[in-house]
Amino acid sequence: MVEADVRAALAAYARGILGPMLARLGWEPLAGESERTPTLRSQLIAALGTVGEDDEVLARARELFEASVAGGAGLPPDLATAVLSVVAVAGGAREHEVFVERYRSASTPQEELRYLMALAAFRRPELGAATFTMARTEVRTQNAPMLVHALLANRDCGEQSWAQLVEHWDEVVERIPVNTAPRMLEGVRFLCRDAALAESVASFVAAHPLAVGQRTVEQAVERMFVNVGFAARMRDEAGAALAAGTARLGGA
Repeated sequence: MVEADVRAALAAYARGILGPMLARLGWEPLAGESERTPTLRSQLIAALGTVGEDDEVLARARELFEASVAGGAGLPPDLATAVLSVVAVAGGAREHEVFVERYRSASTPQEELRYLMALAAFRRPELGAATFTMARTEVRTQNAPMLVHALLANRDCGEQSWAQLVEHWDEVVERIPVNTAPRMLEGVRFLCRDAALAESVASFVAAHPLAVGQRTVEQAVERMFVNVGFAARMRDEAGAALAAGTARLGGA
């Protein structure tokens, strides 16, 4: 939701808050650790490698990813989703190609879904566009709505993905199960950085009511406008607040 010039402040604040926690936990399981600790470790890695833009976390995630590619083995199960999200956010065409290949050749449904959803995290517009094309052509119909939802939530590709959805609306809605369309459109609540875009989303949704779940979509649109208002209020305050918070933590 923050603008580009505030990202650095947000990243520094995230590193200051979360970095020491990951340092205490480490990347490897510890003897006698709580059954909840692996989940916390994974969440910390994902947050630091994406929001926090932590160079060390990114380097370690890439190392694990490249080792899995070179050896043909899977990623550590507890860290797989986090590692893929970190690699995707910073990744380019080569990583996207590998993710697509891994999705298409996955040996289990869990692995297939993991790589599929990670494709929605790539930030480059051309890669987001390619992922959307997959969603409307080759992705399983029950999974395509989840992928489009995630693309709409992508800060860098969300507006573009909405434009693609509008362009291919009839095709997409006809292809997916009727009861999954509302879930797909819940992703519009993240399109909150541009008030004009939000108005156009609301107009399109009103003009193209769904056969099932229209109230759910209307609630998502309401939430979108709430987020638009919040983003506008925070736009002038977030940078200073984050910088002050980081200073209190002693820097990143």
